[in-house]
Amino acid sequence: MSSVPPPASHPPQTPRHTDHGPDLGHVPHGPHFWLVSTRERHGCQYSPRVEWYGCSTGWQPSSLAALVASDDPDVVTVIYVHGNDTSAAEARLVGMAAYRQLGLLRQGQQVRFIVWSWPSDRVRGSIARDARIKAAFAESEGYQLARFVSELSPGVPVSLVGFSFGARVITAGAHLLGGGSLKGQRLESAPPPRPLRTILLAAAVDRDWIVPGRRHGQALAVCEQMLLLVNGQDRVLRYYPRISDDGRTGALGYCGAPTWLLGEHRDRLVQWSVQPYVGRAHGWEHYLYNGPLMNRLRSFVWFTTAR
Repeated sequence: MSSVPPPASHPPQTPRHTDHGPDLGHVPHGPHFWLVSTRERHGCQYSPRVEWYGCSTGWQPSSLAALVASDDPDVVTVIYVHGNDTSAAEARLVGMAAYRQLGLLRQGQQVRFIVWSWPSDRVRGSIARDARIKAAFAESEGYQLARFVSELSPGVPVSLVGFSFGARVITAGAHLLGGGSLKGQRLESAPPPRPLRTILLAAAVDRDWIVPGRRHGQALAVCEQMLLLVNGQDRVLRYYPRISDDGRTGALGYCGAPTWLLGEHRDRLVQWSVQPYVGRAHGWEHYLYNGPLMNRLRSFVWFTTAR
């Protein structure tokens, strides 16, 4: 495990806003910008809805077959998984912001970007009730993500980027991709190995779940590298123990992982302390609109650096 601080402290950039939300600037041309939505699924049903984005046409319906047909082992596939309390419309906007802020429009850099839209709309009741329901939703969503990734062509490099409960979706999905089972579900067959990286922002996951033998214990085994951003001042993750399994365990994104328990895969985990950048904030915009952090994240997303 490597614990690497980000570059010299720099205050977070504030996103520009229009009447329609954050100013996203230029958005990508299809068919390299996709949306995969599981919001209409029932139970464990696997029937994601697929769209692609074109600058002249906007969002257009498509299919899983068309998306898989665009597989290219020379092009990194980046999948961004949003956090809680995000509507379908907001998921599109946040996805576009992630595309832009990760610098994926850089000249000469080819990428296939996928917004993963899952049912995280706010439910009625208290914040704690909503969080507990969404925590369960996010874990179940891991199967949907794992199955989708397993159906991409072998050799296609994939970077999974998740915020808050989106990070839980990713660790659950990586665990299943690594041959694990979760809530009685597992992939029918082990997918072929592929270059896979995971980037976890403000991860709302029990801090010990990625330890081998525990709930998401196969996640590190299947990752070439996992980058974890840790913020011990996060004002939301501070209360995470209230929804943890035992009512005591802190969040992975708040406490960091217990590296002494990670065994042979500990070198696959890289942890950065982002407290000087993010402070007490929890919102996705405090990560995606922070220039120094995004500059460091890009090399991980693009597979252009080992650390």
